[in-house]
Amino acid sequence: MFLKPEATKDFATRVGHPLAAIYDAQLTYETYVSLIDLAVQTERELKVLAPRDRIDIQSFFWVVGDYQEGRESVYP
Repeated sequence: MFLKPEATKDFATRVGHPLAAIYDAQLTYETYVSLIDLAVQTERELKVLAPRDRIDIQSFFWVVGDYQEGRESVYP
């Protein structure tokens, strides 16, 4: 599981996961355990979408963590 700090912290904040509060730039055991917990919980919630692996979960973190209101793509 990759830890992209800003997007992952933002995702954790949006879903109410404690990773956002305990994150430390110096990778600690607690941070890593919390990251894995976030990944497992997210994978469980996305089961209906059938994520293939943790890269799919990481991509979901990235997309949600980078989301900004009003920046949606508009297709004609």
